[in-house]
Amino acid sequence: MNQYNMTESKFISQLLSSLCHTPKDMPENIIELLCIRGFLVEANGELNNFSTDNDIKAYQHYIKAKTSDELFELFKPGSVAGFEVCWLDNIKWQKLFASNRIYGEKIDVMALEPFVARYCKSLALIGVHTYLSCDGWHDNRRKGGIKIGFSDRYSFSWMKILHDNDKKLVDTRLRISIESIRDRMIKIPIGGFIQREQVYYALNETARIIYNNRYEYLALKNKVVSMLKYKPKNQLSFEEVYAMMYDAYCNIQVL
Repeated sequence: MNQYNMTESKFISQLLSSLCHTPKDMPENIIELLCIRGFLVEANGELNNFSTDNDIKAYQHYIKAKTSDELFELFKPGSVAGFEVCWLDNIKWQKLFASNRIYGEKIDVMALEPFVARYCKSLALIGVHTYLSCDGWHDNRRKGGIKIGFSDRYSFSWMKILHDNDKKLVDTRLRISIESIRDRMIKIPIGGFIQREQVYYALNETARIIYNNRYEYLALKNKVVSMLKYKPKNQLSFEEVYAMMYDAYCNIQVL
């Protein structure tokens, strides 16, 4: 292992320690690390029903770990590609978001990059669909950024509205910027190891909040959707969709 990889490994080990709320030698630490990796673990230690068959198999394997160090391989950079499979075209996704579909597509944890998996899985649970994600390790590593691509303008807009206006999410201080409206892509800038640790911590906290409050966010989304003047045949721009959803969101807040 060269010096850079040793530095990288040390950083990941320190990062995982800072993300965990439980001591390293506690059994709960294993579960917390698996949650950080993206497994949807309930309070009883069982996986959420939104988990895939592959999630269940992987979880049953890694939950047997005796120490948190045995889970280190789950967080090694470059182990996955970070592309969620989306077989539906953009128009169909828009129809699904604004119809009776509640959740996003089920995505295998191990198909998602380590430090962005929990966020993407949590978004899917509140009906926000993603088609790609990158935790920043592949993008020139230290100078890269986290990138998330959303499958439709409605998911893209709803994510942005929540991040900009929901107090619980605003308090995490996760700073997102629009990378590309055309590709429905956001970027979360990260720099050296110190800034990277801060960003990953904020992203993990954001994912935890979304998951713990998923029923509240789902109910809010359903109210917003019910107020939309939605016309499936119309190709609305991102700006039009955002304005329409934001107006509905604001109207709900004053009710």
